[in-house]
Amino acid sequence: MSLYDYIWKIMLRKIPYEKEGTRYTAEVQTWKTPVDIDEIARQIIYDGSEIKYATLMNIINRYEELIGENLCRGKRVQTPNFLITPQVTGIWPSPVASFDPKVHQRTVKATPTLALRKLLERVGVQKEGIKDHNAHISLVINLATGLHNHHMLPDDDLSLEGKNIKVTKEDSDSGVFFINENKQLTAVEHHFVINTPTQVVIRVPANLAPGTYRLMIRTHFIRGGKQKSKELHTIFYPHPLTVDAPDALNNDPV
Repeated sequence: MSLYDYIWKIMLRKIPYEKEGTRYTAEVQTWKTPVDIDEIARQIIYDGSEIKYATLMNIINRYEELIGENLCRGKRVQTPNFLITPQVTGIWPSPVASFDPKVHQRTVKATPTLALRKLLERVGVQKEGIKDHNAHISLVINLATGLHNHHMLPDDDLSLEGKNIKVTKEDSDSGVFFINENKQLTAVEHHFVINTPTQVVIRVPANLAPGTYRLMIRTHFIRGGKQKSKELHTIFYPHPLTVDAPDALNNDPV
């Protein structure tokens, strides 16, 4: 039985210009699109609510408007999860200096409440690897269609193009992976037709269910694939990919 109800997956970033040794900071891996109030409202409806969606959206929108208005009045706002405090940031050169919007910023600070801090104790942390800013996947081309529209079918061949993306095939923790919305990983078989620092050709797993995925490469190669590192480096494609149902293209209108 797991000690945690939730898992945050993190990537480590090297701290630049370190004088002594090498240290890292952590970056939590999140989905590119944040959860908005529309999705929250739909979750409430799905969980069971007598309030209709349109009415619920009106309530949430008004709630958010009132939070913003009270902050603009200089009030602190307490919610179940955050204490939100108005702030002005920036340096004042002297006591008689005036507010300068080019230098100073009107902003807010959100401090987690005790309730949220207790909830966060139920989150486990899983290290995924080291984020290499010199490595990136810049393009994914579906070789079955010649398109790079982020759509594909199971068993399609994909060309991944970028920099420093060569995969260490002999290492069990390395490879190319599809990650679904539940953060579950599906590995691609290590039979890469092309595996170079600038291009990797893979086949979409035949058992991959229709849905939206993130594409991830894990490799021990560094310096353009000329050297291997003990550390595992992880590279994400920045755009979501869609795996269609096998008959989806046949249903498209001509």
